[in-house]
Amino acid sequence: MTDETPPPEAPPAGKQWTVMAIILFAVVGGPVFLLLLPLSLSLYVRSRDDKDLGEAYLTALKGAIVQFHEREGRFPESLDGLTSDDWPGQPYDAWGKPIRYTTDGETFTISTLGRDGVEGGEGADADRVLRYP
Repeated sequence: MTDETPPPEAPPAGKQWTVMAIILFAVVGGPVFLLLLPLSLSLYVRSRDDKDLGEAYLTALKGAIVQFHEREGRFPESLDGLTSDDWPGQPYDAWGKPIRYTTDGETFTISTLGRDGVEGGEGADADRVLRYP
């Protein structure tokens, strides 16, 4: 009596292709997915209403003005008074237009006319106003 173990059976031909497809997807599809992910995210962000982007710029600028106030004990007289530590360069809105700024010494208001640069409008063209406090 010999103690022979039968050779393992090869998987059916269909299963071999399934395994090869998974390996091919992981090797080729993974890097392609990683390359296309930033592009798809940027397209998603651009497809959303630009209103969120305009409000995000104003919120970030508000933080810079409040930081200036905490350091200097006053609000800047104009946005030109912000230092590079507060805000890098001249503040523009999400569409490249200067942001409006007014202060009475106790509060401030920053605003943008939206994408179209004209008062009024809806969606991305709507004006945005942020008052503090």
